[in-house]
Amino acid sequence: MIFLVGLDEHFPPKKGDVHKVSAFPDVPMRLLALKKFLETDHRQLRTAMRKLLSDGLAFKNEHLVRRCRRHRSIYELRGGCARLMFFRQGPLLVCTTLYVKESDDPEIQDAAFDQAEALRLEYMKGSG
Repeated sequence: MIFLVGLDEHFPPKKGDVHKVSAFPDVPMRLLALKKFLETDHRQLRTAMRKLLSDGLAFKNEHLVRRCRRHRSIYELRGGCARLMFFRQGPLLVCTTLYVKESDDPEIQDAAFDQAEALRLEYMKGSG
């Protein structure tokens, strides 16, 4: 059984929001660490998420949200060097992984996308 947790502390819902943001259990702890050590990146993630939610999940801005080429269901929300991987499940955004981009090595980013896809598949198996 997969348990998700809410992220209202990091991405407070606004009146009229149709979509809800949730996460795998380790994501909130990582977001707290990000807020403590890279506050600007945390703030940029919050701003990017707010923009994404207010646009009705229209993934128009590749500077804020990027879709994985290999795993088409996985997206990357960008805030400074912080990257929050997520997928959509109806009105739910499920955040899977948070990492801080410290180099331009594509293998590190690919590994984060792969991990997010593995978690998505686990979630789908558990919720189906």
